[in-house]
Amino acid sequence: MSDDRSTSALFLSRGIAPTIVLIGTWLLLLAFIDLIWGVVRRGDGALRANWPHLLSFGNIGDGYYVDASIGFGVSHHIFTAIACLILFWGLMAIAKLVDGGVLVWAKGLANHAVWGGLTGPTKASGWKASAACWCILIGFSFYFGWSAIYWTWIDVGVYSVSIILIGFGLSLAHLVSLEETENIS
Repeated sequence: MSDDRSTSALFLSRGIAPTIVLIGTWLLLLAFIDLIWGVVRRGDGALRANWPHLLSFGNIGDGYYVDASIGFGVSHHIFTAIACLILFWGLMAIAKLVDGGVLVWAKGLANHAVWGGLTGPTKASGWKASAACWCILIGFSFYFGWSAIYWTWIDVGVYSVSIILIGFGLSLAHLVSLEETENIS
């Protein structure tokens, strides 16, 4: 068996692995919120997600939410396990693809050139980096702010607004990284 990273189905590309880590982290956060407080509040009570119904687009189970006082079903544990597996899969790929592993990758996220754009475009960051940084920040702030205020952590409308901002910002950040790599070589 060869150690070629590009032919292994288990290992992702360097560009996709961080996205898988982001998705796994988000799913794990949703599982944690659902476990502790419930993902939706209606009236006086909290409601937990009915994960089979949500993930099968209404084909399995009854209703999108169940009363939080009922307790946890097997579906919540399965959802949490899937979230952990997705996160582990992304981290495993990053550990294989990045020299120095996950810690070096995480430090690289904190020191990325795009974050210099928070204070405005400079010669080092430019307009693209500034727009990327602000789109990502506004997208995540909108999702977490709206979800915390109205306690709707799995709202399709909030996802629709957030994903456009976050996706556009990540795409611009990737473009800035490509331009930096091109300038170095």
